[in-house]
Amino acid sequence: MLRAASGGFAAVIVLLASGCQREEVRVYRVPKEQIAAAPSANAPVAESAPKIGWQVPDGWQVKPSDGMRLGSFGVKGTDGAVADVSVIPLPGEVGSVDSNINRWRGQVGLAAVSAEEAAKLGEPVSIAGVDSRLLDFAGTPPGKGKAERMLVATLDRGGTKWFIKMQGDDALVASRRNEFIVFLKSVRFQDDSASTAETPAPAATGSSSSWKIPAGWSEIAPGPMQQAKFSAGGKAEVTISIFPGQAGGLLMNVNRWRGQVGLAGVDQAALANLTQQADSPSGKLTVVDMKSDDGAKRLVAAIATRGSESWYFKLLGDAATVEKERAAFVKFSGDPR
Repeated sequence: MLRAASGGFAAVIVLLASGCQREEVRVYRVPKEQIAAAPSANAPVAESAPKIGWQVPDGWQVKPSDGMRLGSFGVKGTDGAVADVSVIPLPGEVGSVDSNINRWRGQVGLAAVSAEEAAKLGEPVSIAGVDSRLLDFAGTPPGKGKAERMLVATLDRGGTKWFIKMQGDDALVASRRNEFIVFLKSVRFQDDSASTAETPAPAATGSSSSWKIPAGWSEIAPGPMQQAKFSAGGKAEVTISIFPGQAGGLLMNVNRWRGQVGLAGVDQAALANLTQQADSPSGKLTVVDMKSDDGAKRLVAAIATRGSESWYFKLLGDAATVEKERAAFVKFSGDPR
């Protein structure tokens, strides 16, 4: 999703994917004040909002942005559990993080804390290359009988404070915490004066000439958060995803992949027995290989660290096809271009 503002109006560009169809771009024109609304009638409004991009995690529903929201997403769990994610820019002086902490705590039914205690809350997190804090509050909101959890991080940039928040069912938000962190780390800004380090991650190439595709593979339209996607052997697919940093870490991703073939998650102690190292022209690969309990479905994944980015390669499909394509897949993962 990429959103840009200029002059009196903002152009909102939303990338949507459905099934195996290529992402389509829809452009909307909306008044700028709906994108970067001031916190009060007297607060200044930025002359033009910067371009901002992010990678939307699998399973997040992109919702229409309205009011002060520049980004809006829905997350669903089991038994009707839901969570809401918002990205809100507020120009001008809207208070420090510590001054807002007690307001957020009150929203989930927690008591206020002193300024000294507020300053100690949270853990470090990076947003668009800038150090921030991830705050995590859980409690029962006033007037509600069910516990909720809120994750919130802020970013100061060019006279605008950005608030990025996930709030909803306690257990659901807790289970998506690492996913939210990956989303924070994927945020990128691009202004006319922005440095190269702040430019968004490159979009999928859409050109098979960019990849050293093994025999029998064909490039197909990538889905959300995918740099490229291929059909391999007719009954398996290969995907490439590129993220800044560690993208949630190895354990979170291994458990996510295990869920895709119907396996239960594992803990950190069991992780070492599930991975192996492979040499490649681009350096070491961490490879994991898993099969569904009935033996019908198999997934092989390879992770490579390249500079400050993590490259995730995944081969998923019919077990016999995956076995046939495994060697070509590992070779490709180590030298895809």
